[in-house]
Amino acid sequence: MQKLIPVQMKGIVIAAAWGENGDITAVDIAGYDEKRYRVADDLVGRQLKQWIKERLIVDGMIEKTGNRTILHVKAFQRDDAAKDEKQCRSGIDT
Repeated sequence: MQKLIPVQMKGIVIAAAWGENGDITAVDIAGYDEKRYRVADDLVGRQLKQWIKERLIVDGMIEKTGNRTILHVKAFQRDDAAKDEKQCRSGIDT
């Protein structure tokens, strides 16, 4: 049986795999804890392909099976606090 752990995390959406034609086929969340979480290939997970390089707050469930960890995203929103924090440090809006 798979173990599901509820989680809320902050991180950056990054491309993790590409098809032969260069399309993104999988994404990870690079958490602020410096760990990578593979996003499940479901309805919400596929939406995240449009959010590459964006800082997000993600609500979901972590599924651990063997040595694999999959993040099932239930909801997400832009992490505007991270952007504001960066602006304060650099004085530049990126």
